[in-house]
Amino acid sequence: MGSKFPIIGTINYADYKKYFYSNESLRQSFTNIEVKEVSTTDTLKILETKVAELEANFSCYITFPALVASVELAQRYIRDRKLPSSAVQTIEATCSWAQSNNIQKITSEHVSKAISIQKNINITEVDQEESNRLRKLEENIKSKIIGQDEAVIAITEALRRARTDVRNPDKPMGTFLLIGPTGVGKTYLAKVVGEEFFGNKQDIIRVDMSEYQDISSIDKFLGSSSQTNIMGQSQITLVDRVKSNPYTVVLFDEIEKAHPDILNLFLQIFDEGRLTSAAGETVDFTNTIIICTSNIGSQILLDALEKDESLWGEAKNRALMELRQYLRPELLNRFDKVIVFAPHDINNLTQIADLLLAELAKRLADKGIIIKWNNQIPMLIANKSNEPGMGARPMKRYIQDRIEGEIAKEMIEGNLKSGAEINIRESWIT
Repeated sequence: MGSKFPIIGTINYADYKKYFYSNESLRQSFTNIEVKEVSTTDTLKILETKVAELEANFSCYITFPALVASVELAQRYIRDRKLPSSAVQTIEATCSWAQSNNIQKITSEHVSKAISIQKNINITEVDQEESNRLRKLEENIKSKIIGQDEAVIAITEALRRARTDVRNPDKPMGTFLLIGPTGVGKTYLAKVVGEEFFGNKQDIIRVDMSEYQDISSIDKFLGSSSQTNIMGQSQITLVDRVKSNPYTVVLFDEIEKAHPDILNLFLQIFDEGRLTSAAGETVDFTNTIIICTSNIGSQILLDALEKDESLWGEAKNRALMELRQYLRPELLNRFDKVIVFAPHDINNLTQIADLLLAELAKRLADKGIIIKWNNQIPMLIANKSNEPGMGARPMKRYIQDRIEGEIAKEMIEGNLKSGAEINIRESWIT
């Protein structure tokens, strides 16, 4: 005669959905008891019971405000874990950091510092140096993004609100839709924001929405229950990328090309600052800047400026009307701002040419080579490379083919070595 004995198992929501939800017999073998997240009050009590052990292990004194900060900051910044686990992890990490820095008395400021280092985001009080940087943020971005002041102002204001904790903490730092012709700086703005605010423009998460034109591609966003593709390989989804890099710019390029059901997922991101994967895992978006781009209305804008610049205001309104034919009001109304990017005129293109040459000069300076040019060179490049409706992209190719090509020849022939100086010649352009 067999004996009976109780079995108690634990599992998180994601694994339950993955392994149990589709297996009815396995589900019926267990009685489910949902264990909810502990309240902040109870979490604080739990931390208090651990203080003596932590102080003994790390040879420190933990103040009560440090415990409070551990609960509050864990709830806000460690969203991939729940209370009390996230708060315990936070105070333990703080104690470890304090010990390595010979700090005996742990305060709330030390908790902020430890999380800042752990998560690579600045959550400490704004000091004088950072205050100066935030004041100059708009100016610095404008120096790289030419002719799109409305977009720069809107985004820098959102960044300042985020850094000073004025914004709603349960939503992304900012959500913006940029529309306009190709080559006017929409995607580049996202990279510059990543560089100026988060410290690295290479770390932005870029999603090409033309890859999500049918509903089956939703697995690229949310994953599937198996989390593997038909080849048995693990899928890297949007939620995976944001989970591994939650403090960044997320760029959704050409959103009008995505399937409407996939665009509906944006509502959860914009409203709640989170996205739930197919496996039931919730990923935090509250520390991201969301930038979406679209080419809708581009031809209207280009035609208007070719005829008469005074038609710009009317053209913007018509472009926005066309946008409403493609995107639902529920989505459009959730953006913090919809911004129309103006096509570049020759003056803007001249300034951009100068910036591109400055980038080239910086690369050559790393090789010990100095490159110079007169004021006419950027204007010549702008005029020679200008292709109406294509923005600055043809100019980048032009500089690559003409200027960089000539410099490469000089280097190969041995005429340019470290310490050398060269002037860009008009003959390279005309």
